[in-house]
Amino acid sequence: MRTAGVRVLSAMTAVIVLAVGLSGCRVAKAGSKCATKDWGRDSSHILQCRRGRWVRVMTIADYLRLVEASRQPAPAPETTTTTTAAPTGPAGGTDPAPTTTVAITTTTSTTTSTTTTTSTTSTTTTTQPPGFTGVFATTPQQTWRVNGQAFANVIVGNTVYVGGDFTTATSYDGSQSVARANLAAFDLTTGELRASFVADTNATVRDLASDGNRLYVAGDFTTVNGASRPYLAAVDLSNGSNSSWAVNVNAPVWKIAIGGDRLYLGGNFNWVGGEFHNHVAAVSRSSASVVSAFDTNIDMGVTAIAASSSGDRVFVGGAYTMINGLPATTLNVLDEDGELLPVVFERAEGAALDIKVVSGGSEIAIATNDNLVGIWNASSGDRRWRKYCQGDGQAVAVLGEWTYGGFHDDCDDDPLVSQRWVLTKYDQSRRGEQDLSYLPTFDQFWGIRDINGDASVMVISGEFNWISGVHVGGFAIFHAIG
Repeated sequence: MRTAGVRVLSAMTAVIVLAVGLSGCRVAKAGSKCATKDWGRDSSHILQCRRGRWVRVMTIADYLRLVEASRQPAPAPETTTTTTAAPTGPAGGTDPAPTTTVAITTTTSTTTSTTTTTSTTSTTTTTQPPGFTGVFATTPQQTWRVNGQAFANVIVGNTVYVGGDFTTATSYDGSQSVARANLAAFDLTTGELRASFVADTNATVRDLASDGNRLYVAGDFTTVNGASRPYLAAVDLSNGSNSSWAVNVNAPVWKIAIGGDRLYLGGNFNWVGGEFHNHVAAVSRSSASVVSAFDTNIDMGVTAIAASSSGDRVFVGGAYTMINGLPATTLNVLDEDGELLPVVFERAEGAALDIKVVSGGSEIAIATNDNLVGIWNASSGDRRWRKYCQGDGQAVAVLGEWTYGGFHDDCDDDPLVSQRWVLTKYDQSRRGEQDLSYLPTFDQFWGIRDINGDASVMVISGEFNWISGVHVGGFAIFHAIG
């Protein structure tokens, strides 16, 4: 009877934690103090706060087995018709598809249970059209690498541009080393250096953006290819030569975003093009003139910025407290004139370090220094979901049906497996449930600074030299396997 009771309690625990979401459980240590009756986890167990202490209540392995069992479809009803199996999407790479938390491919079962497929009780089983859904291998492609930290990347066609703090680019086998100062370009398919592209800067590149005509570069530098370009520049996409488009800024630009004809800037500056613009500004992409009408005064540096496709809404984040003389949170929306809009993002704790406009503009994905990533409604500020990690959330991207988060430190409390969760994966259809089978391993503390791509390819940049046994450096390319 005691064994049966334990099984019932374990099942109840699994049901409760399933409602919370395993990645929604706070990382904690068994035996340490806790303040509320909450759920947590360590590297191997589900924890519950009982009488002020974290207590282990079941293993994560047992939880995953119970969850998997609960998701098994009911037997299909007897029928004389033939059910045709839908084709699965393309597969490849060296990693198996995740098997512990979510179903990735369809089955031939014809049921009415809730699954990630579109199975019905009709005579034909249907599914999504063949193609990639944002499921990536845990091992990256072996590519050229850079000898330092990369802070940003942007993909234009079949080229990925990488910016950061480095001096050389090196081939896969180390046989070739080419001077590249803080900015380089690589073939997205082969990972080879684009030798014709040279746009050397004299200090760190912090962010990149492109409209398909130019590459916009922001950072701590004051020269590009030896010419004066203080903190902001535009270069040719094919060869890196300086564009005539130029704007003078008086201090580092940390983040840039394109919206309509405007390039929005966020950083530590207060003068742009001879005008006072405190920590945020807008510049015309067609004329390089400052948009004087976008007149916003933010009392501290802007560490994240994004814009709607038309540029009529600008999302800003940072450790500031005032915007235009009004109290402000660390994540806000401005209109096209820089006026603060009355949108409060529900429990979006911490200063935003990355913001991406997603879902056709109806939502934003954010990563903050309060160790979280999540999705919020862009208009109402309502939170769709939010997940915590051990280190700062530094990057986020929605790729296909999945959200990927980039962190520093790690997302596990076990020092024996540190760094393994600096790149995390969350299911969009299950309110951000984490795919615990996705565990690429990293070797460096500062982890990931930027994530970009689509459902077929993901590019990350940051501080790392090895990922899952593959020698990379500063950036890595992952190709879809499903």
